Amino acid sequence: MTNEANPASLQAWSVANTLSEKVLAQDKNGVWSPACVASLLTIVRKGASGATRRELDMLLGGGDMFGERDPFGIERERNWGYDGYDASSATAAWLSKSANPSEAFLHECDRCGVHVSIDDLADPCVGQRVTDWIAEQTHGLLSPGIELSPVALACLVSALYMKDAWADPFDGESTKVENFHAKDGDIQTAFMHGKRDCAVIVENGSVAFSLPLSSDAGMCFVLPSGEDGHVDDALGLFERLSQGEGEWGPVDLGIPRFECESTLSDVCSLLKAAGISAATAMELAPMVGVEGTPTQIVHGAKFAVDENGVEAGAYTAMVAVAGLPPENPPEPRKITLDRPFYAALMSRAGVPLFVANAALPSVDVQER
Repeated sequence: MTNEANPASLQAWSVANTLSEKVLAQDKNGVWSPACVASLLTIVRKGASGATRRELDMLLGGGDMFGERDPFGIERERNWGYDGYDASSATAAWLSKSANPSEAFLHECDRCGVHVSIDDLADPCVGQRVTDWIAEQTHGLLSPGIELSPVALACLVSALYMKDAWADPFDGESTKVENFHAKDGDIQTAFMHGKRDCAVIVENGSVAFSLPLSSDAGMCFVLPSGEDGHVDDALGLFERLSQGEGEWGPVDLGIPRFECESTLSDVCSLLKAAGISAATAMELAPMVGVEGTPTQIVHGAKFAVDENGVEAGAYTAMVAVAGLPPENPPEPRKITLDRPFYAALMSRAGVPLFVANAALPSVDVQER
């Protein structure tokens, strides 16, 4: 697992470093996919103009992640992975019949493998097709109810999915129920145990380690030195692990099973707070033929780790409308996790596919 500094890696890290502190609250469970958000914003940039294009250029930097056949380094090759490995990333666009996209934007979508459909976005069946596409791309992990406004001009969606096994799976016979030191008190939870060779970084009281997966990707974990550990510090350690840092040696591991799911219903406001001033009213003339288009971006992710390995999926959906953005907040869901720590699923190319904060044993998902 190495960071080769390709455009996809640089852009995903830029998005991760810009938004993670706003997305992952210290005392709440949360998971998101910087790579999935970055891939959507890359296509949005191709359909943007004016201040929106300039600000996205500042966030994403140079290069084109879609210039690579496998930008995230997740596709299965014949010489790695195993029979149960599966991963995919995809982006699609649904444009209104009343939109007037430029030939240059449509050409870029074709070049990048973005499927474009021209539809009556006021038809409820189109929203259902978007929902079905997300469910298909995430292998059923996520199936948000997408309802498009009658004045919707465009709906762009990116999706990311990965399922991988530990390079050395944990033996279920070694899983033990032990105390979990949650912020509000100890609880009993299941910990996977095993001795493994890992890359480890110990710094300022925090411990970070990377555990290899079958595809040469890796799961990285950071146990902060105390309750005041920040996700920015964890990201720095994740990036160093992805670049091959750390001292390799035998470690007696105790990792709790955990699963978390989050929905961010207002990514535009998060982007605006991070300095993308045009996030809530983007200039998208190349995409839809009009300027100053109100926009809404929703992001959902799910992440699970057990004795066999990891399974994770994410989607990011942007809707551009001719009037006010549609209000369609998803319902909160119950999520379960087992110990306060940060986790990241890194591709074999060092791309931060997923970043998670496991803070409480069980809370309701809070929309942000």
